[in-house]
Order: sequence, then structure tokens, then C-alpha cells
Amino acid sequence: MNKKTIITKMLALKGAISNLYGKIEEIQNNQFLSAEGKENELETLKFKYEAWYAGYYDDLKKIADNLLPDKEAKRAEAEVKALTDSGYQVAVQNAVKLFESGALAVSTGKALIDHYKDDRTTLELFRNALGGIFGNGT
Repeated sequence: MNKKTIITKMLALKGAISNLYGKIEEIQNNQFLSAEGKENELETLKFKYEAWYAGYYDDLKKIADNLLPDKEAKRAEAEVKALTDSGYQVAVQNAVKLFESGALAVSTGKALIDHYKDDRTTLELFRNALGGIFGNGT
């Protein structure tokens, strides 16, 4: 499911919740209904919207449950691809050596980290190289 569909579903649910909240407030603030009448109206409202909200909830839960595994699979695939690319690995090793030597300007170091921000393995290498510079190993 694409990002636009997810956002559309979430915004629709948010609007529906806001609408339902307004109806609940309207019932609760109705001076012409007794406590029992308010309770009956709220039960009717609950019955009317329960299935609809349950369907939306199930859709959003399914989306949320699938987001992390999908993202993790894509990340792992990209990382394996990067690990098998010798040019990429040479560039990473050169960057690590630069970090270890302390010969980088802060802005260049930030730019390198930003460039590799989606590669966890490379970021861990950078962290280890920088940890050695600062003597804390992290």
C-alpha cells in the first residue's frame, strides 16, 4: 500500500473520529434528554458506527503491522547490494580512514554521515571510528 493511500485512510479516520466526537458532545450537552435518554442515544450511536470504525481500525492495524517488515526487508536488500558493490565499499573504507585520522572538517564529516544515513553498517563503522577518536568506544 502506498504512502498516499495510508495518509488518506488516516485522515478519513481522523475526520470521522472528530465527527463522532461532535455527535457525542451534542448528545451529552442536550438539556432535553434525561440521563437514561443520553445513554440510549449514545448506545444507538455506538451501534451505528461500531462496524465502520472496526473496519477502519483493522485496515490501519494491518498497514501498521506490515510497515516494519516491509521497511526492514528493503533495508536489508539495499545493504546486501551495497556490500557486494566494490566501488561502494572502497568509498566507505576511505571515509572510515578519514574519520579515524581526524583529518575531516566537521562539515565534511556531517556530509559523509548524511550521505550514508540509510546504511546501518556504514554508520556503525563511522561510530566505531569516531569512538576511537574520542576514546569512549561508542
